[in-house]
Amino acid sequence: MVFIKELYPNPPGSDVGGEWIKLGNDGAEVAPLLGWSLKDASGKTFLFFNERIAGWSELILRNSETKISLGNKGDEVFLYDSRGNIVDRLAYSGVARDGAMVSKNGEFYFSEEPGLIEQDIFEAQAIAADFMPVSFWITTATIGIVFGFVAVFTARRIMEN
Repeated sequence: MVFIKELYPNPPGSDVGGEWIKLGNDGAEVAPLLGWSLKDASGKTFLFFNERIAGWSELILRNSETKISLGNKGDEVFLYDSRGNIVDRLAYSGVARDGAMVSKNGEFYFSEEPGLIEQDIFEAQAIAADFMPVSFWITTATIGIVFGFVAVFTARRIMEN
């Protein structure tokens, strides 16, 4: 299933080219996005053409590509499928301080490397998931946080499947 995973509305410095919308695919299959679209609260729309998201992967769309400028004092982003049905939406309110990202629950948080958390972890762990007990993934997630990257989301996704 494709969903809006994170928003980065107010990068440090200039917002131009630094803002992004991150989509996630929590399924095993490639998700073609032909005919899908993103729209913000102001009605600015980005139409997908050849983009795809591999299974268990993410796609970061910078505002220089989408032309969608996220509001620093709140906004809402909608994801539509090729038939025009709303697949997902993510809204936030309040002032987004420099470097703040918006998570799936609409809350602000900060990261040292925005957009790089969890990338490329899914595939390697999914392959090993069949051979490791659940306790291994919980331990891996805990160790991951200690060493500065977040693996909790990844571990949770694998355990649910």
